[in-house]
Amino acid sequence: MALSDITQKILEDAKSEAESIVLDAKNEAEEIKAQAQNTIEENNKRIEEEASKKELIMERKTKTLIETERKSIILDEKRRVLDKVFADAVGKMASMPKEKAEEIMLGFFTKIQDDEGIVYPAKNQAAVVSSAMKKANKSFTMGEEKQDVQGGFVFIGKTTEADFSFDSIVAKEIKPKLELEIAKFLFE
Repeated sequence: MALSDITQKILEDAKSEAESIVLDAKNEAEEIKAQAQNTIEENNKRIEEEASKKELIMERKTKTLIETERKSIILDEKRRVLDKVFADAVGKMASMPKEKAEEIMLGFFTKIQDDEGIVYPAKNQAAVVSSAMKKANKSFTMGEEKQDVQGGFVFIGKTTEADFSFDSIVAKEIKPKLELEIAKFLFE
């Protein structure tokens, strides 16, 4: 599965889920805005009755505070959606057919220049990692399965350490390149 195919799938899957989550966040923001409007109207009555500068300053602060809170809620929801999109991408990569996973891992093994080292496969991926390693004509020692990653493997050699876990690849390579593009796609 090519990186562009993974990217496209991430974008498609994320759009539908993001629309629902963003709609909920916007509704919540609208409720806050409505409450704020009520607060502002009440403050306006007092301002008209008391005609005090102190009340005018209070109204401005209230509007600013409410608008800041509304924006903060929307930004938090957008961040949550983006984090979920990338977490889902890792999950989908980890559950891809063994042939595709093996093909991707074969590419990882071709990047390793060391002749000796230990490969720590992700949980439940030892067979796929081992098969890809053999196809790459590498004979590294297999270490224990890593429970804290969803797919791929970690390599520790004499001169090189490389994290080819799907978690790491998404976090360090895919997310920095695509986060802004996905955010524009989802939220504009």
